[in-house]
Amino acid sequence: MKKYIINTVIWVFYAKMSLACSCGTTLIDLPIKEMGWTQTETQGISNISDIIFSGKLADYQRIVENNQNSFFHEIKEEKFELTFILIKSYKGDKNDTIKIRTNLGSDACGFVAPINTDCLIFATKEKGGYYYTYSSECCKSISKVFEEKRYTRYIKFMESLSNMIDGNYIFYQSANYYKGGYPDTIETIEVIRYNIKNGKLEGDWQITDRKSRVLEKGKYKNGQKEGIWVVNSYTESDLEEAYEQVKIEKFVFQNGKPRKSTLIIEDKMLIWEEPFGYKKIRKQKIRKKYKYY
Repeated sequence: MKKYIINTVIWVFYAKMSLACSCGTTLIDLPIKEMGWTQTETQGISNISDIIFSGKLADYQRIVENNQNSFFHEIKEEKFELTFILIKSYKGDKNDTIKIRTNLGSDACGFVAPINTDCLIFATKEKGGYYYTYSSECCKSISKVFEEKRYTRYIKFMESLSNMIDGNYIFYQSANYYKGGYPDTIETIEVIRYNIKNGKLEGDWQITDRKSRVLEKGKYKNGQKEGIWVVNSYTESDLEEAYEQVKIEKFVFQNGKPRKSTLIIEDKMLIWEEPFGYKKIRKQKIRKKYKYY
């Protein structure tokens, strides 16, 4: 009887965990990292996607997956398997129909959209070799019918860089976006700026997050990275007393290839007493040279 009660409690505990959707603060409201167009490791930015496409949601079915929790108990999880008719592939699978799995319900970070509506899907290949996507607070997947403004902005951004369409581009985002809440109507924070000339990147390239931190900055010349590039990353520290770890990596590019780099890693402690601020508690410096034959 006790064993039955314990197993029931464990099952309920994990069931509740699976229904709790919390992906934190989205620092960039544009699919820059998903497309692999930045090197920053900053937390709060989605990972590179294995497959990216626009498609029309044709059908969905409930399926059951057998998984194991950390106590090695087999649990059954219900999912939706979504079937899309491909409109355009930006990365990965180019089949006419694509199946994507997602959690059951928005409370579990599942992706939701009406049938026969256009969607922009960012998915990763996970257990069993299946593609999985989540709600827009966890990745960038959106439905045009629910968020037409973001959908249009995302498409314009990806089209410009995928097809190298000439023009000066600056994209903006709203100041606040937390746990899937709708963005402010006024987009005032710059996300990225770049220029495309004669079908190639030319001039300044800069990525900024919602905290107005420059994450990546450099210049292109005739479609290749040239000169000094700086990539900043804000992550957790391995020091228990540290608030965060800041990585500042400075590259020197020549003809599109890095020739040398200097990486400075700083672990910082948050000071709660006046004067408020940060205290550096560790600093590392790593130099690297690159050789090409």
